[in-house]
Amino acid sequence: MSRTFSTYIFQPICELEVERDETEIIKEIYPQQKFNNPKGLKLNAYGDGPFCRFSIPPGWTGKTGVYIYLIDDKPMYIGECENLKSRFNSGYGNISPRNCFEGGQPTNCRINNLVLKTYQYGQKIQIVFHETADRMRVEDELITELKSPWNRSGGRRGHPVRPRKAKATTPPVSRDEISMDSTTPFGQFWQTLTSRLNGKTQIRNWTVDKGFLKRGDFMAGYRGGNYIICDAPDAKATQTVPRLDFELLYKHWQAYLSGHVSRRQLVKESRFTKYTISILHWFSDDGLG
Repeated sequence: MSRTFSTYIFQPICELEVERDETEIIKEIYPQQKFNNPKGLKLNAYGDGPFCRFSIPPGWTGKTGVYIYLIDDKPMYIGECENLKSRFNSGYGNISPRNCFEGGQPTNCRINNLVLKTYQYGQKIQIVFHETADRMRVEDELITELKSPWNRSGGRRGHPVRPRKAKATTPPVSRDEISMDSTTPFGQFWQTLTSRLNGKTQIRNWTVDKGFLKRGDFMAGYRGGNYIICDAPDAKATQTVPRLDFELLYKHWQAYLSGHVSRRQLVKESRFTKYTISILHWFSDDGLG
């Protein structure tokens, strides 16, 4: 079924299917580990992954125009291409080792990782396409009008979290409230956190603004892999919270505690802030860091 955005008609391409293993778990790919890197290049801003694999069906070779990633019919990302099939099957959906490094393709890495997280959240992505030779103008027009959040120009979700100035009324937060050393590499923190959550642990729902809330407590546990499993009575299903969401909050934990980064800003990058904030507070409050 075709869709119209602004005055442009978009044809459906497919619903993306990410590659899974024999147990239907999404395969996480780390192509950067296969790069020889004789020049000692650094990873680009999004090159550490993890990534996934996906593709669009044959029949779109050489098609020039504008494509849109849709989640629940909402435009999330808008792009232009000279060859639609190549853009997806050799670009977004198949991250090469070289493209993870400086001088590679950070946009491909960023969008692929967002696709991975979307499917790990249990959501799906539809791809639609408008064929046009005036692709760059149409792309710019639609990004401006639709405010697609994964686009870095005019969007929000694609931006890294930017610290904001603390309001004069924001009360200072004592460093005694935390015990995490923000200089500790995240990998070391993650190893310690998951070892402490080996089994089920009750976590109290907490925010820096309101402290412990009267409801919303949940159970958290680590069962292996790059996830922490959370069971909340008010949730419709068990929540699988990816390691990447914890890494996002870990990087901005001090700024969050001091009021320089708000939960509203963090929500633009992660929908699991209830769990990550409460778990990191539990970790630090119990002196486990």
